[in-house]
Amino acid sequence: MSARNDKRTKAALVGWLLAVVLLATGSVAAQTETPPLSSFLLQDDYLVVIDAAEDAEGQVFFSQSARAYLVITPTLSSPVLMWPRSGNLEKVNLMKVDKQPNGSINLLPGAGTGTIGKFEATQATIRFEVDGHQLELKTRPSLLGLQDLAGMRAYSAEYVRTAEAYSPSQPILDQLRRQGRDVRVQIFFGTWCPHCKRMVPRMMKVDESLGESKIKIEYYGLPQGAAFEKDPEIQGKNITGVPTGIVYVDGKEVGRIGGNAWKVPELAIKDLIG
Repeated sequence: MSARNDKRTKAALVGWLLAVVLLATGSVAAQTETPPLSSFLLQDDYLVVIDAAEDAEGQVFFSQSARAYLVITPTLSSPVLMWPRSGNLEKVNLMKVDKQPNGSINLLPGAGTGTIGKFEATQATIRFEVDGHQLELKTRPSLLGLQDLAGMRAYSAEYVRTAEAYSPSQPILDQLRRQGRDVRVQIFFGTWCPHCKRMVPRMMKVDESLGESKIKIEYYGLPQGAAFEKDPEIQGKNITGVPTGIVYVDGKEVGRIGGNAWKVPELAIKDLIG
């Protein structure tokens, strides 16, 4: 994903803005039926702010099947559904929130209690009022600089969930553990990059699965936009997009991981180190 094209790959907030604009011009019909309210997954793109103070317990979930967002915070008397197509807000009966063992949420039939208003979207935030409280959903700051596996896991439950869903090749992992050279894999990524969200967690699972080996994997978060090319860590490395993995053997670069190679990162490492 090229940094120069990052405006095309903004998080779901941009989708909300577009939906609201289209609705205002009459280009999108109002939602007339309710899709299945299932498989709401925790999203890490937003911070919940209530009455101008960040709410550490506030969470935002998204359901691909319902095309709706669910905001849950103990400050409110009930969760709130957000419908991007209509811009409507709807309260949810807390007794019909069914949390699954994997952390996802299903809403049981009849969970919605009716429209209570609309949200307002700007380029930076989503704003609405519920129960006399002013709420904002703000884009979460990017994870920047050098990170280890623990830091990556702590930042994003979404990264953790995607990593756990990936199953590396056990024979290739065994081969990588047996190799005796000093190998360093430097991963450049952006938490704002959708492709990174899908692929970097695969490397995290490989990292975790390798355990104690001579292969060390590190992660470097880059900023979005104009600051990308000015980041000191990528100067002279000819990095124009993310995710990019640079593989070093005994301190010397032997190749890079990019494109389709991210689909099976353990194989990409094996092929590069020989």
